[in-house]
Amino acid sequence: ILQKCRHPCVGYHPDSGSNTTNSTHAQDSIKTKWAKSWQNLANEMESLKELAKFISPYHGFIDLNYFDEENANSPPSFNSSNNNQPQYPKIVSPYLLLRNLIKPYTHPNVIDIKMGTQTYEPSAPKSKRIRESDKYPSQSEIGFRIVGMRVYDPSCGSEDGYRYWNKSFGVSLTKREEVLDALMVFFNCKRNGGGVSYAKLI
Repeated sequence: ILQKCRHPCVGYHPDSGSNTTNSTHAQDSIKTKWAKSWQNLANEMESLKELAKFISPYHGFIDLNYFDEENANSPPSFNSSNNNQPQYPKIVSPYLLLRNLIKPYTHPNVIDIKMGTQTYEPSAPKSKRIRESDKYPSQSEIGFRIVGMRVYDPSCGSEDGYRYWNKSFGVSLTKREEVLDALMVFFNCKRNGGGVSYAKLI
């Protein structure tokens, strides 16, 4: 509920007497700050639009415990005593449902990167902050960590032609140079040329 503020001007108090000049100045300052905030928000939205081009579209969530051959094609039941609202089963193990971006490719390379200098919410308890920070101390410096990746290499001798790196490999990369070497492997990049340009990767 919006209500009219008794003292809408910052820096003005009724006991100090009327001061039109200071009041106008305060209003102009507030308008400038609001305009700057909205411009920053607009810039962020444009950046997110560009980023969205590379992000898998979100299609809701799914419970893998319910979504099986028995229930896949059965619609939710309706209860007439509950205003005809659909009665869905209790969600046990929800998973995000995203579009498979690698489906069009024959042998896609895939890398899982956890972005950000921290992996916990600002309101997380101290115990969780310590636990998350201990998983990969270098993340606060590097700004991300490699969780895992797979690279197609027919010469590796595996059944599906892929080489795999798991979480233990990712957390072992404690130096920037080691992280860069891992990215060079993923992008088939060599310092002396070949694959993605080394300078471009840097």
